[in-house]
Amino acid sequence: MNKNKSWAADEFAQIDCNDKRLDKRFIKLASDLSRNSQAPTNQSCDDWASTKGAYRFFQNDKIDEKTILTPHFEQTSKRISGHSFVLAIQDTTVIDHTKHKKTKNLGAIGKHPSGKVRMQGLMMHSCLALSPDGLPLGLISNNIWTREDKPSNEKNTDRKKLPIEDKESYKWIAALEETHQRIGEEVNVLTICDRESDIFDFFLEAKSLNEHVLVRASHDRSIAIQEGKGRLFDHIAKQKSLGTTEAEVPYKVDSKHTPGKGKRTTLALGPDGERTRTIEAEVKASKVTLLPSKLSGQFIKEKIDITIIEVTEKNPPEGYEPLHWRLLTTLAIESFDEACLMLKFYCKRWNIEIYFKVLKSGCSVEKSRLSTGDRLKKHLALFSIIAWRIFWLTHVNRLLPEVSCDAVLSENEWKALFCKIHKTNIVPEEKPTVGDVILWIARLGGFLARKCDGHPGPIVIWRGWIRLHEISEMRDIMLSEI
Repeated sequence: MNKNKSWAADEFAQIDCNDKRLDKRFIKLASDLSRNSQAPTNQSCDDWASTKGAYRFFQNDKIDEKTILTPHFEQTSKRISGHSFVLAIQDTTVIDHTKHKKTKNLGAIGKHPSGKVRMQGLMMHSCLALSPDGLPLGLISNNIWTREDKPSNEKNTDRKKLPIEDKESYKWIAALEETHQRIGEEVNVLTICDRESDIFDFFLEAKSLNEHVLVRASHDRSIAIQEGKGRLFDHIAKQKSLGTTEAEVPYKVDSKHTPGKGKRTTLALGPDGERTRTIEAEVKASKVTLLPSKLSGQFIKEKIDITIIEVTEKNPPEGYEPLHWRLLTTLAIESFDEACLMLKFYCKRWNIEIYFKVLKSGCSVEKSRLSTGDRLKKHLALFSIIAWRIFWLTHVNRLLPEVSCDAVLSENEWKALFCKIHKTNIVPEEKPTVGDVILWIARLGGFLARKCDGHPGPIVIWRGWIRLHEISEMRDIMLSEI
């Protein structure tokens, strides 16, 4: 990173708004909004001229969310190319703008329990690329849309008979295709999804693209056995245990009813703030052949060879239901160690849940007051990248602490940070490490850095990030006056 060049200038260097002035304006806008991700646009921008430029950018009909996301996808592809194997985590989130009743062109996001309020907002389906050890490399797919109201006379059975291309569930296949297009063949990819993606057509598309997927099973499907047909769950239950293993899983996963969103999975922290707990689990695995279901389309579809892995928690803590997962993967699992590796990779799926939390809490995207759905889509596209940047800062500290701070901060930023933390105006000749500067940023955000505190999380880092920009900007002003 150059001396005073913002991360946005690097990330959006290839932005193409068909106008060089708009390109320059957007980079400044991205830099301004990232400095105070929770603040309204007028507070993040320096003055009225910058604020007016920001609103005009979001109002510009010649620019859409794809214009904003494309340069980030290209940068993500470059970061991925430095790895031989990556994880691609897919999931969907709802952006709730129900309280903004005057906002136009928003879509339905569910039913309110009272039945008197139309829940409205945006839908976003993202695919987050991770290194095997969990470093967020960026978004490789990010589709934003408005959902139409469901006709009152439409039956669920009628929708199930529609071709997959006409269903919202096609989002899983679309993201898989985009992942295939944007990641080079020299990189091996494992796409990981939750139970909603347990769709026969999704596995078919993975097979067609020669891509590998890991999905938590939702349906007890028909499988081919010697006697003719059998059931998937019965089959795996009868298999012999391969052994037991330990795994780090979310501390607690609750399914709570949220108005307008139905049952939503939420991650709870432990009594001491821990995010994960260690379980002892029995592991089974078996190769099976899935048979197409009656609702898989109007034509006969081929069978799919797949591996099912069953994970059952032993001796859960008091008050807990034993964790019981059935995982489906297109990879051929030949050993107990390989089955355990799939479990380890599936546990990485919760990174995207935390990413969505950063997007909503750290970037406050649901509080935006832009007046139309199209403008909100562009706003959301930009903040989905800013949220990735915050999330990346959280993990780079844990995984690459010895790298030079040039990887995350400009020269002016790290010098201003050093002077603030050490209460001095003399900076060292040797640059600090990423581990040093991220810890200092977290301290600006209220992190106490005691031995028992562990690694700083995204909340204290984004709070510190806001303060750092104010401090570095003041240092730059003061030095320019000399």
